[in-house]
Amino acid sequence: MAIELVPYVTRSGFLANEIRITAADVTTGEVIERNLKLTFKEDFRGIWLEGTDEFGDPQAIVILNKFGKFLLNEAIAEQPKSWEDEESWTKNSLSAI
Repeated sequence: MAIELVPYVTRSGFLANEIRITAADVTTGEVIERNLKLTFKEDFRGIWLEGTDEFGDPQAIVILNKFGKFLLNEAIAEQPKSWEDEESWTKNSLSAI
C-alpha cells in the first residue's frame, strides 16, 4: 500500500482578491472610494499587494514588518543583532545603496 504525503496547511494570514481604498483630499476634504482588483495578502512577515500592469505583466508591492525585514536580512546574510534591531538594519542597508 502506497503512502501519500499531504502537506499540512495552516491559515496564518489574510487573503483578499479585491480591496477598497478610501482617500480624503487634504485641501478640499473630498472623499473618494475605489474598488481595485488586487490580491491582498497579510501574514506575520508583512503585506503584499499583487496585480497586473497595463501590459498584463504581474507586479507586486511588498511592505515588510520588523520580523519580515529580519527574515530578509537573514536570507541575504547581513545579520542584525536581533529582529528588533530594525534601526541599525535600515541604516546599514541605506548606506550600502
